[in-house]
Amino acid sequence: LDRAYLAAIWLETLFYGVNTILFFWCLTILTIRCHTVKINKILVTVALLMVVLSTSHVSLGFYRLLKGFILLRDQPGGPAAYFSDISRPENVAKITIQGLGAVVGDSVVVWRCWLVWNRSWKICFVPIILVIGTAGNNVYVLTPSLVCGLGQAVAFAHAQRYHDVFVLPIQIWSGALFAFSISSNVLVTGLIALRAWHLLQLSQGLTTFRTWKILLIIVESGMIYSISVTLMLSLYYLGSNSFYIIYDPIDQLGTMIPMAIIILAALGFTTNNIES
Repeated sequence: LDRAYLAAIWLETLFYGVNTILFFWCLTILTIRCHTVKINKILVTVALLMVVLSTSHVSLGFYRLLKGFILLRDQPGGPAAYFSDISRPENVAKITIQGLGAVVGDSVVVWRCWLVWNRSWKICFVPIILVIGTAGNNVYVLTPSLVCGLGQAVAFAHAQRYHDVFVLPIQIWSGALFAFSISSNVLVTGLIALRAWHLLQLSQGLTTFRTWKILLIIVESGMIYSISVTLMLSLYYLGSNSFYIIYDPIDQLGTMIPMAIIILAALGFTTNNIES
């Protein structure tokens, strides 16, 4: 378990470095190169929120690393005993941040789909419901009937007697959170790709290699996230501690893709440009 956590924090810091570069690139584009003031303010706020959440997540990861391997290394069971106690406040806070990050990231992807489909609420109805399902965990304390973010955190906070992340209550909430998130990402990625492909077919004489490359990036980015979550869930339900290697970096990956989508939108690489 302790080795898996070391590998996880190494990967997460790597992805966090990429996110930092993307954030400053995004900030430069939105504040200097883009001229739509209203949209700029909204997107800058969203980008700032995502980087704050990802920074908080990786910071808590480092705190747990120092606490487990240095401050509490001599406790009975060593670092493995510390990391197996998923009810610790710092871990619950990290799980909560991850749930909030998933909601914000999924919302950005759905927003992009909404724009691509000419602001069609009908097309985005199901993805919006899925995002609400993901957010449901985050309001679990107030509304127990909704499913999935803080609900997972609540389950972790009450898991002190288990010292095991593979117990049924944790499996239910974790599975629900990532099932909603992966469903919304797969659906929205497919809708964006379908719309882009349709518009490209209508303007075959005007299509360029760059346009197809952007479409490929959109599809592949959604696939990368979906494959990562699927692999993580598979390892988790197999009862393997190696799922931690993917679990923590997933938060950074969930920030990276929406940030890239904001950059593409700000640069004008959209299907709206193809149509015009």
